[in-house]
Amino acid sequence: MLSQTISIPNTPNVSLVAFYGTKPTALKSFTESLQTRISEALDNSFECYPLEQVHATIIGCEGLKTEKGILSKWFLEHRGEERYIKLADFINYVRQSDRLPIHVKIGGYDPKIDYGFLSQNKHPFERSFQFLGNIAVSIGWSLRERKISRDLDCFRLECQNFNLLHKYHKHPNSVDNDCYMRIGVIKGKVDDKKIKKIEREIQNSLRNMSPVHLSIGFDNLKFIRYQDLAPSPDKTQAISLKNATEDKVEKLYPSRL
Repeated sequence: MLSQTISIPNTPNVSLVAFYGTKPTALKSFTESLQTRISEALDNSFECYPLEQVHATIIGCEGLKTEKGILSKWFLEHRGEERYIKLADFINYVRQSDRLPIHVKIGGYDPKIDYGFLSQNKHPFERSFQFLGNIAVSIGWSLRERKISRDLDCFRLECQNFNLLHKYHKHPNSVDNDCYMRIGVIKGKVDDKKIKKIEREIQNSLRNMSPVHLSIGFDNLKFIRYQDLAPSPDKTQAISLKNATEDKVEKLYPSRL
């Protein structure tokens, strides 16, 4: 069988992302401020990602062009299923989905408040900013009446109807409701205690800040072809949802043909 003989590359590949390139003013200011603070705290051992590069991954659309269609990477690798992405139907779904826009709040999460949701079994206050390995990550969530909603997770789950499995939905009961953005990367070795101290200081500052409210939808969604896991603007192709067609997006994929 094809699934037993083929390997789908991690890069180059394709994702559906929000806020790649131009940013809303509030997100631009927030990102620049956060990058400056981390750089100063780490004595310039921190490499800020270019502002245009910072984005929220909505769902990875990774796959490989084959004779039978675009083979879906995460269904193959996580579920052992040979499925082919229904690209035209997926593009139409994103344009017309009742799930969009998704309204996300970054910052302002109080550890004393129960938001009805834990991210990887952690309170949103703690997950609002973290170093994951050497990557600095900011995370926000959709709220309704002071409770975190599952809007983003539900959108990702519905993508399975088009043979797209979210990378972090490895198991049928997996949940990934995080709107996460990579801010930059630590260069060299930094003491773990210092890292934890910086994390907690930034988490506390995010709790006390005026939240950033974002709306994820038609105007800021793009398909990108990234050459590496830090999709720098000079190496990344982007197609806005407005201009996306099956033909254009298909050309972004690596090929086995």
